[in-house]
Amino acid sequence: MSEAIRNENKKPEKHEFGVEVPQLMSMFINSVYSSKDLFLREAVSNASDACKKLFDSKAQFDKEGYETVAYNALKIEIVPDKDNRTLVIRDNGIGMTKDDLRNYLGSIAASGTALFREMQNKAGAQVDDLIGQFGLGFYSLFLVAQRVDVVTKSPRDSAYVWSSDGSSGYTIEECDSFDGKHGTAIYLRLKDGEDEFLDSNRLIELVKKHSMYIRYPIAVECEKKPEKKEKENGDVEEVEEVKDKVDEIKEKEMKIANSDVEVWNKKISDIPEEDLKKFYKQISGDYDDYLAAESFHLEGIVGVKVLLFIPKRQRMNFFQKQDEKARNIQIYNSSVFITDVLPRDVVPEWMGFVVGAVSSSDFSLNISREFLQGKTALKILRTRLPKCIATMIKNLSQENFDKFVVEFSRNLKLAVKDTTDQVQTSFAQFLRYPTNQNPSEKISLNEYCNRIGKEEKQILVQTALTQKEAETSIYLDGFKDRTVLLMGDPFDEIMLQGYRSHNGLEFQNIAKEGVLGEDGTETKAEEFDGYADFSKEIVRILEKQVEKVIVSKRFKGVPASILITKYGYTPTMETILKANSSTEHNMMLQMLDGQKKIVEINPENRFIQKIKGEFDKKNATKVEEYVRFLWQSTAIGCGFPVEDKNGFIRTMYELME
Repeated sequence: MSEAIRNENKKPEKHEFGVEVPQLMSMFINSVYSSKDLFLREAVSNASDACKKLFDSKAQFDKEGYETVAYNALKIEIVPDKDNRTLVIRDNGIGMTKDDLRNYLGSIAASGTALFREMQNKAGAQVDDLIGQFGLGFYSLFLVAQRVDVVTKSPRDSAYVWSSDGSSGYTIEECDSFDGKHGTAIYLRLKDGEDEFLDSNRLIELVKKHSMYIRYPIAVECEKKPEKKEKENGDVEEVEEVKDKVDEIKEKEMKIANSDVEVWNKKISDIPEEDLKKFYKQISGDYDDYLAAESFHLEGIVGVKVLLFIPKRQRMNFFQKQDEKARNIQIYNSSVFITDVLPRDVVPEWMGFVVGAVSSSDFSLNISREFLQGKTALKILRTRLPKCIATMIKNLSQENFDKFVVEFSRNLKLAVKDTTDQVQTSFAQFLRYPTNQNPSEKISLNEYCNRIGKEEKQILVQTALTQKEAETSIYLDGFKDRTVLLMGDPFDEIMLQGYRSHNGLEFQNIAKEGVLGEDGTETKAEEFDGYADFSKEIVRILEKQVEKVIVSKRFKGVPASILITKYGYTPTMETILKANSSTEHNMMLQMLDGQKKIVEINPENRFIQKIKGEFDKKNATKVEEYVRFLWQSTAIGCGFPVEDKNGFIRTMYELME
């Protein structure tokens, strides 16, 4: 900072920091901030607060006869001085009096803005935008600066200079000259190794990252692109001029680095579409426009403003491990970006498809903007955000809804699994499935309930790893006269773990025992003479895999099928679990291998009759060979994972000879 502005006739007043300051500052500088560049966000935020104060107090200043700048002239400027290794952040906001410097910069935890907010609250004014806590964030400047000089002027006072090296104390002295009617200029004498903060492009990058939507223009001084001026050498009277030297002229210009559009603080109907598209692309990184956008104002103990976007296409990879925390919702306190890192209990994985911005004055910047504060606002988000998303989906046009279901069905299924009560039902109503009666038409769960008989008590489903497998499942042979939902996605199985019924009807996988008849009652088992001992022999041979055998003509097209007990895992779920079990000693694998199943054999099938014939002849060797082949072929046909496929193939070839 130039010494010319100091008053040479008065000695600086020396002050010690409060007793707690040196210890707190050491802790603050060395541990609170994990990224040094956040000092710029703090400085810009404080400058924004100062402009806001001037904006709200201008009428009173004018009434008292103090000269102030026009409302539309409020601004923030950032000037890097490479020659002197100094960075200047200045504003033409309200400035500070001498008492303000002592009270707000001389002690940690004081906040002029907090006091100002309290005064305006008492007067019933709206102060959502007063977010600075100058007493703490100010000291982040010492993360990069070895010395800080603050030159400031209030409309009601003279100009002063506050100076400190961040150690034990500070000085305050009167300033002879101040460029402007009021405001504050912070001069940072940078530490060694912090030259990146003298790079205009780097400063613009940081403004866009942290302070993009501050409502006042933030200008960064940059060098203009070099313009070439040709020096002319020779006699002016000569007809031809000799051009022998090119000289580059370096000029400075101020570039606006931020946007003045705070889209999340407005109703969606009041935001120009181009502004919405621009904001969406900036926060999402998407090259395309959004599918839908909607704003919400959530009222509670505190107010929370939410702006959400649904993209046109899926961005998540469900088979990759997701981050422990969400990064798709940006948090703002008024115009200042706080973080995009949110806990998963607020933004669970299924919400990964939405992009949005949330603003609330409850997001405290208490010690550091890095550690999100605001339990009340977070609680409101935790409970209300799912409802907002459900409302958005419900409001989609039919065309956009169809696109959404195709692209984000897995998000819906995880939402159904993870939510509860009315919110869960809302998401479940968006699900669409084909049926065995018409695989080309997708219907909702409500439509299914309306189509089946009034006496039916179950929603019949067939799950599989792919839609093709669901459509061609051998289980469907036994349900040609009934409607079965075809769920050809592994995420359907995951969803059904947390969603057991819909509209009072229980979901029933047709691969499990317990399927009720169309009249809602249990179907009686058929009786076939001469099969009791044969069934016992099958159980004996397959004692590790089978607990009982049922004789039935239900599945006419195949020799047998495998049913799961009531609490067993379906073929699809078993495949998922085994694919995700890393070792052969895994407890889950041991549990799966220990689960016995039910074999349902068709007495009218020729292969079953052949095995039965060998049994009647007491040909034990052939019976065992055929039964084991039957088990493996049926397991494969029903979609169960089979380990010894090579052995099965060899047996099949032998039987073909």
